[in-house]
Amino acid sequence: MTCRLVWVVDGEELSRPLDKEQITIGRSPSNDIFISHNSVSRRHACLIRDGDGWRIEDLGSRNGIRLNETENLNRRLRHGDVISLGRTQLAFVDESAGAGPVTNDDEPLDPGVQTTVRTAMEFGDLVGSIPSDSVVTAGADRVGRLVTVVSEASKAILESKSLDDTFHRMLDVIFAQLPAERGFILLWDEQRRELAVRCSKSRRATGLGAPMRVSKTIADKVFRETVTVLTTDAQVDGRFADGESVYDLGIRSAIAAPIWRAERVEGLICLDATVQRAFEAFDADLLSAMGHQLAVAIERSRLQMLALEKERLDRELAVAREIQIATLPAEVPRLAGYDLAGVSRPAEATGGDTYDLVPLEGDRIILLLGDATGHGIGPALSVTQVRSMLRVAVRLDADLDAAFRQINDQLAEDLDDARFVTAFIGVLEGDAHRVRFHSGGQGPIMHFRSADDAFEWQPATTTPMGFMRAATTPPARIIDLAPGDILGLLTDGVFEAEDTAGEMFGTARVEGLVRRHAGGSMKQLAREILLAVDEYAGEAPQADDITIVLVQRLPGADRG
Repeated sequence: MTCRLVWVVDGEELSRPLDKEQITIGRSPSNDIFISHNSVSRRHACLIRDGDGWRIEDLGSRNGIRLNETENLNRRLRHGDVISLGRTQLAFVDESAGAGPVTNDDEPLDPGVQTTVRTAMEFGDLVGSIPSDSVVTAGADRVGRLVTVVSEASKAILESKSLDDTFHRMLDVIFAQLPAERGFILLWDEQRRELAVRCSKSRRATGLGAPMRVSKTIADKVFRETVTVLTTDAQVDGRFADGESVYDLGIRSAIAAPIWRAERVEGLICLDATVQRAFEAFDADLLSAMGHQLAVAIERSRLQMLALEKERLDRELAVAREIQIATLPAEVPRLAGYDLAGVSRPAEATGGDTYDLVPLEGDRIILLLGDATGHGIGPALSVTQVRSMLRVAVRLDADLDAAFRQINDQLAEDLDDARFVTAFIGVLEGDAHRVRFHSGGQGPIMHFRSADDAFEWQPATTTPMGFMRAATTPPARIIDLAPGDILGLLTDGVFEAEDTAGEMFGTARVEGLVRRHAGGSMKQLAREILLAVDEYAGEAPQADDITIVLVQRLPGADRG
């Protein structure tokens, strides 16, 4: 049971949720609800939770408590009860008691004596009729009132600190210009597929406990046709509100205007009053004007929120990018008789690729190339996890087979079914001039044999890592490196890069680059591959992360 108290101070609606077992009310600031009027005692009353309801108790106040203008406090509070403390009235609201702001009805809307419909187009014609050089004293005539309303509404929007502040200020402008006793701003909730009250204002406490009810017929008409609907006697026009709230509150006049911009309707502004014919047709035009300005404010707020969210996301991505870059090798380890290089370029701020080169004792280097499904923060976390687990395995002196199996099994536990990591994990053994490796889904693996100017492209040794737990680990595969040979580990961002016609870069172009630049450094070869991919793609954006690790056994540097 979600309940709150609502009261009015200087025309502003205030409310307090009943979120404690006891809520004290009084003139002392130490109370949960502080009311400064001198007719209220310092500790005047206390709301006490009673099972799933609430009771109110007099704390020995000077002016006592009246419940719905009676002194009978011996019952639980009900939705809509009005509590009088001296000259201050508070409404008890049980938010689970009432229906939503839109009621179901099947009655057609038949404009007649009680109901007037004005379209946004008619309002546009009215605004267009204002001379550009007119200087009209505010309130002198209808054009003057319109100019005043537009000016005051614009000022309220510009001075607002938030969208909620805008709603409150707009209702203040409306109350200053129109004889409304209650006002409600309702916005369309896309997730719940219904109208929801975002802001309300009342000149009297007795109206706050009962929500504004607008018939589905009228709400649909306002939404679909962008019209403002005015009723001059809601006691007769049963479509504008449910009978109970209309008759209990004595509502006679009401307006429902769209919050509209171009073809988009964001919600409604609803006003009512207990005076018959309190509003005239021109008031509907004024409310439509403010509805239009309010929609512009909502759109501006939406764009500001998107800009702020993008700025926040950009900052987070920049931090994530810095963290990911920090996990890449700061420098390439040296191994006599070998030249190594590595480079990684994400398609977005963060990528799903990584590589690592970890020196070990005995002229050995751990080689890692990882590629997680997708690109962005999620895949970046996955490949960073692989790198971290591999580093831990190295510190624990785990052998290649055990490290590969344990990392795979941990990924299978951590990643959801739609995610996996393709990874090459190998050991370059300088003394033996070979690479022993496991490749979980990562391939093809390039071996350029310098002596016969030939290429061997090896497939992955097993399924991608994290796809399933490994019952057994197949034996590590071995590539022997002769002088001048090059081992190339490249993610599919290289092979699958497309030109503007949709043709892939492929392996043949990689082979041509390796043949032309095999005599230079591996760092330069990696750079040439990146430049060639960029030139090939032309204006097409980089669709996938690109990572390259190259290992060459230097010609003429045989140590074995």
